[in-house]
Amino acid sequence: MSVKYNETQKVFADYLSHQNLRMTSQRELILKMLCKQQTHVTAEQLYEITKKTDKSIGHATVYRTLKLLTEAGIVRELNFGEG
Repeated sequence: MSVKYNETQKVFADYLSHQNLRMTSQRELILKMLCKQQTHVTAEQLYEITKKTDKSIGHATVYRTLKLLTEAGIVRELNFGEG
């Protein structure tokens, strides 16, 4: 895994700790899959990518994790409008 992932993982783990939340294996996997992407991905695309590795991950887990990553300042939500 890249240095970028390690730094990002630490930022996310620190954020979760301050929120009294745990770094679960599912959150960690979602972050790893996100960091591996070479381009922007939608929440649905991230779900499909992550689901290939862990079939137990649901849509809600991906969306909640993305919300936490946004709150931690790691990702930004972009709205490209329709289409």
